[in-house]
Amino acid sequence: MVGIALNRFTKLAYQTDKAAPKRGIATADVLRSYLGLLCRGKSDFAAIHPFFEEDEFFRHSLGPTKVPSPKTLRQRLDEFAEILRIMVDAGMVEFLKKSQAQLTPLGTDNMAED
Repeated sequence: MVGIALNRFTKLAYQTDKAAPKRGIATADVLRSYLGLLCRGKSDFAAIHPFFEEDEFFRHSLGPTKVPSPKTLRQRLDEFAEILRIMVDAGMVEFLKKSQAQLTPLGTDNMAED
């Protein structure tokens, strides 16, 4: 569902590859793969290893053409950290608007933040 939502409600993949182009594995595929790890409750770069080698479902569900190795994942996220932070922030706003997410303020008129 995360891959479908990402592709349907944002232009994050297209914008990422345009802002942070790279030969080999596309930066958007690196970002999608890391998002997949985060959705599984894993944040360590080494956690990508089983998906890099053999998990076709992981690759197809998120939409990356290739899943990066742990080394590539770490290096690429480090290399484009500042650009990706801006892109992900904008992507979250785009997702909330296009998906018409219902946001409810607290009694203090503030939005909850985890």
